[in-house]
Parts: sequence; structure tokens; C-alpha cells
Amino acid sequence: MQNQNDSSSYSYYDDLRKEEPQNFVPIFNESSYVGRNLHRYHQSQQDKDNNTNNTNNNNEPVVLCHTPVFVRYTKEGKDYSAAGYGSAAGAMMAVHHWNNGIGSVVKEIEGIHNKCPIRFTTEIFDTQANAVPAVKGLTDMMIRVPGEPQSPQPCAIVGTIYSSVSTKFAITSGVYDLLQVSPGASSDALDDRKQYPLFARTHPADSGSADLLPKYLKDVMKVKNFAIVYIADDGFGLSYLQVVQKYAKKNGMNTISVPISLNSEPKPTNEQIKDELKSLVDSELNYIIGVFFFDNYNPIMEAAAELGVAGPGKFWFFAGTLSDYLYENAQEFDKDSVLAKATYGSAIITDGGTSPTTQYDNFLEEWKKMGNDTQVLDYINSKQPVPPMPNVENITDFNRTKDFFDRTPNHIAIYSYEGTWSRSRAREASERPTD
Repeated sequence: MQNQNDSSSYSYYDDLRKEEPQNFVPIFNESSYVGRNLHRYHQSQQDKDNNTNNTNNNNEPVVLCHTPVFVRYTKEGKDYSAAGYGSAAGAMMAVHHWNNGIGSVVKEIEGIHNKCPIRFTTEIFDTQANAVPAVKGLTDMMIRVPGEPQSPQPCAIVGTIYSSVSTKFAITSGVYDLLQVSPGASSDALDDRKQYPLFARTHPADSGSADLLPKYLKDVMKVKNFAIVYIADDGFGLSYLQVVQKYAKKNGMNTISVPISLNSEPKPTNEQIKDELKSLVDSELNYIIGVFFFDNYNPIMEAAAELGVAGPGKFWFFAGTLSDYLYENAQEFDKDSVLAKATYGSAIITDGGTSPTTQYDNFLEEWKKMGNDTQVLDYINSKQPVPPMPNVENITDFNRTKDFFDRTPNHIAIYSYEGTWSRSRAREASERPTD
């Protein structure tokens, strides 16, 4: 096997699938549906002659498990690929660390390749933030020819990011007996084990994070009365609303809810959004919690500013879903524009940060290494999904350069890394013999 620090080891098992398909044998296990998606690699005579190590310390041949990553790159014809690319890169780094027993970030997997025969390969799928293409993509993978190593069926899933997608996708992954680990979906509804028996996540659930905003209003700003603006037809918004309302009731706070319908077709006009926001005008409240996504920010906040319920004198407190968008775009709003006015004086609390720890510092070091290694960067770019046709905003590919890895990674990248290796441990445990 390749040296664990050799950049070519990123693609090593992908290359085995392509170059030596005749040496892979599917594992059929009648008691486990997913068993047919695993392939045992039987070392070629050439590898034996070259003393290539494709066994662990117990001399067991390696077993390949294919784990696709389902994340958002596009939404409604627009390019929002930064989070998807980061998530995919985080997952691929985790696969590399597991396959080579590298414990620089997660000490517990140091040398795991000598104890467990399982190795992972992956591919990336753009969900388009929509359950229909996501479920179709998974189904297309599951009807691939069983036992075909070059185009394998999945044995586990990393994804999806949106709760509204995961609530549909997780039912399908459960039907196919596939462990699914999400780096982004946070709705409490996904805790229902009857509907989502094999769903797990590394991202905090809303029940553990949504009360951060009203708690800050109460404890730090001494606010008792506030409003919450949320997307009515979205699982994340509804889940967040319930948690905030529960916290407010428990702590003697008064709140009004303002639902906005932005996921319907055709999209609401500026005047229609204003109509839904008029209850904010009537309430005369100055503190508003905003729970929506980056692509909702402009239409909602433009309407709010025009109504006089956003901007100077009003304090909007946003959920972490807007952290990257505002960080990257707020500085570019025209000084006298409606959006600049609307954003004035707003704040964000996010559960996507991390404490400065040795483990996190090690992750950042490994993250930068990927961008500095041209072979690794080329490999990651080669895995990126092809933009849907016609090309999204004239984008021909989603490739990134070294600069992407010089910046602090999105929290979804970190959660994808954690989700990938924790899924690996779960798969390792499932393969152990029982008494």
C-alpha cells in the first residue's frame, strides 16, 4: 500500500476499483442487505510480487465500502457551491485519514488500518437543495449492478445539509438499509427513530441550539418582547420556531411569530412579502429573530427595510444559517442601498463555530495541506459534480484553488469530517463478529 503521507494515497483505492475490477468480490450476506454493496479485494499476483500491503495486521484482505456525499452545490439555478465543496473536501480528508490510519486530528483512529480491513471510496452528488433530485440520485445509485466495483452501490451516506431534504431522503436511506450521517440537517423531527431509523448527524439539533438566541436576548440584552421571522414551509424554520417559543414561554418572554412563504411557486413578490411582514409593523417590536437561509435574505430584508422594520432602531438577530453569507457579502452592499440599511446593527449567533483546541488546530493544519498539495487538490477537483445543464450562472465546474484552503473552513466541512470517520467506526463495529 502507498505510504500514508503520499498524496497519491488519496486516490489509491479509487484506482484499484478502476484498474483491477477483476480482483474484487462482492460480499453477499443474507442477513444484511448492505452486505452486497461491500467488495473484498483479492490481491493480484503483481501486488504479491511487489509486496504491496493490501491486508491489515490480521492478514485479512481489505474490504471496500463506497460512501457518497450528498450536499448542496446549486439551488434554483444559482451557484452556492462553497459549502458543498467544503463538505466534500472534509469528507475526503476523513476517508484518507481512515484508509491510512492517520490520527493527527482524531487520535482514536491512529493505526486503524492495521486493525480494521474496511477502506472507503466516495463520490459527490449535488442535491440542489431539493429532495427530488437527492432521492432520485440515491435511487439511481442503488439500482447499479450489484457487485460492480467500478460503479458501486453505496454502503453508507454522508449528507444531506438541509432538514427539508433530509426528512425525505432519510426515509429512503432507511428503506435501503443505509446509515446516513448528516453534517447540516438540524430539525428535531429527524430524531423520530420510527421514520428515520438509520439517520444520524454531527450537526447540533435545533433543540440544543435554537434557544441560544432568546437566551442571549434575555440574559445579555434584558429583552422580554421579541418577534421571530421564519420560513413557514421549511422543516428547519418550523423546528426552530417551536424551540424558541418553548424557551420564551418557560422564561416569561413574549413573542409573536411571523411566517414567510418563500418556497412556493411562483415566488412571492416584494409586495406579498411586505403583506406577510405587516404584523411586525403593528407589533412595534424592535427585536426580531430571523430564521432563514442565505437565498432568502435579500428579498426578506429588502421588504423589511422598506416597511421600516429593519435598519436603524431595529435589532435583527439571525440564526447561524446566515453567518457565511453575511460575512462574505455584507461588506459589498452599496453604502446607501436598502440592503445596507437593513443589515445595519444586526447580529448572528451560530452553533457552527469551534473552541480553540489542539484537535481543531490540527484539523486546520491538515486542511491547508490539501490546498498546498497539487496532486490532492487535483484529486478533490476531479470528484466534483458536473453543473446541471444549462450551466449554472455560466459556471462550467465547481473546482477550487489553493486559496480556498487558506481560508478557515465552513463548519459544514468540519461536521462532514466528523460524520465520515464516525460513520467509519459505526461500519467497523457492524462488521465485528458477535458471540
